[in-house]
Amino acid sequence: MHRRSWWLRFQSWVAHHGWIGGPIIFLAAAGVFTWLLLDPTFADPDSFYHARLAQLMSEQGIITSFPYLRYTYLYEHFTDHHLLYHLILVPFVKWLPMFTGVKVATIFLAATFFLVWFYIARSIGGWLPSLAAFLLLATRPFDFRLGLTKASALALILLFVGFWLVVQKKYPWLFLLGFLYAWAHGGFALLWVVAGITGTAMALSDNRTHLRQLFFPTSAPDHSLWLRWQHAKRLLKAWWKEACIPTLVAFIGTVAGTLFNPYVPNNMRFLWQQVVQIGLVNYQDVITVGAEWYPYPWQFLVPDTAILGITFISVIVLTVWFHKRTTGLSWATLLLTLFFFALTLKSRRFIEYAVPWGWLCVTVTWGATDIGRHLEQRWTKIRAFILSSNWHTALSALLVMYFVVIIPAIAAKGLYDNKRQFSTSIPMNRWQGAAAWMSEHTPEGSLVFHDDWDGFPLLFAHDPHNTYIIGLDPTFLYLYDENLYWKYVNVTTGKEEGRLSEIIGQDFQARYVFVAVDHARLQNQLRRDEDFEEVYKDDEASVFLLEEQNPL
Repeated sequence: MHRRSWWLRFQSWVAHHGWIGGPIIFLAAAGVFTWLLLDPTFADPDSFYHARLAQLMSEQGIITSFPYLRYTYLYEHFTDHHLLYHLILVPFVKWLPMFTGVKVATIFLAATFFLVWFYIARSIGGWLPSLAAFLLLATRPFDFRLGLTKASALALILLFVGFWLVVQKKYPWLFLLGFLYAWAHGGFALLWVVAGITGTAMALSDNRTHLRQLFFPTSAPDHSLWLRWQHAKRLLKAWWKEACIPTLVAFIGTVAGTLFNPYVPNNMRFLWQQVVQIGLVNYQDVITVGAEWYPYPWQFLVPDTAILGITFISVIVLTVWFHKRTTGLSWATLLLTLFFFALTLKSRRFIEYAVPWGWLCVTVTWGATDIGRHLEQRWTKIRAFILSSNWHTALSALLVMYFVVIIPAIAAKGLYDNKRQFSTSIPMNRWQGAAAWMSEHTPEGSLVFHDDWDGFPLLFAHDPHNTYIIGLDPTFLYLYDENLYWKYVNVTTGKEEGRLSEIIGQDFQARYVFVAVDHARLQNQLRRDEDFEEVYKDDEASVFLLEEQNPL
């Protein structure tokens, strides 16, 4: 018996010990995100909101009243569409300092997603899922999104587990997952899309003979309408079983989670605003919205996803070229990647979905289909061709440079860019001085007119003693009262002259005004206005008191 090659021995070892990749990737991801989040900063203002809300929940239980955003639908009809996420945060903020706790939770959830992703890729026949998981970990925009203290990691865990349940046809568990998804994230409708696309791809792939005979019959008798109808019936039956049933189960589960919810019926209108009006319609052409809702610029998207892009293009070519060998899982992950990539071109936040589906497509296509085995069988010929070529030295050098130099260099640059971005983000103690002053010197529940919608999470985190105008998304104020929204914009951008006390005091019914130093124009206008007194000032912000009104 001849001695087996190192490649065959390596494959045999992986087959028997591949499970060990899970703990390794979990620890590696935990280490990377600990390093990224080590600085006392947050890269997203919403992180402050999640931290404070979890802290309030640890003290008061589920929050059903939210008086902190006076001019939004949430003021009287609050809905926490991240309820499950905040419940997960509660023990972290209860046992640790508030900001430290949410950071530790972020690291834990991010590492858990990589663990889940690895075992899903391995269970459905992914080729070298450990390598793919490390390449996923080396993709800059994905790491950045997962490093934000938001519900992204939890939503991804639920979505990928839902995909696995569809593949495994575990529909009772899919119903339960759909229920939990509706409590965890407003994007639960994506579970329907994943179930529908996955089931459709698997149904058509498993019945490709009937599909071919329906549209491209190979013999004259097959041209009859009756025979085509028979093929169509079999396809429809398979499609109903593989795609419609899991999609309906996912739909019913999420609807149940929406109806059996602490926030019914308020959550119905909130979901309409959050998912449809903000997520789908989006008013970015009318008002200024959060950066994550704008398209991902091509000049940044291409270099940020260079490793995945090069690999994914090769997978598309091979999938089309060897389409007869491609399985339903390959087609499903390919279609899901293209779907989320299309969404990324509309809103950059969807990069957190496109990247992991892309790497799953890569590992599944090379492992769960005949393509990987086809190329492995021809490795000897490929190797012989390279060695026999006059350019074999150059080809070998290029291959070594790509895998040993270029890929690690791109990965290292992405990690360091993320580290720099996280470390230079919003300090945890920003505006803490002004917030502390307002908390101590204003009556509880006082309405504070603040200078920008995205400043609310910081003020709320440091001063839950008071209430504010708007936060989380400017669309909430725009939908509440369009006229008030434009008055707010004109005041905070310094375009309003001479009517500040009227608008702030009468239209918004506020007496205290918070202005950060980056709104110098508004700050100077208030200092010149005799109706306002600057009662607090530091290097970061000022607080003004509207003098002309009676004390509250």
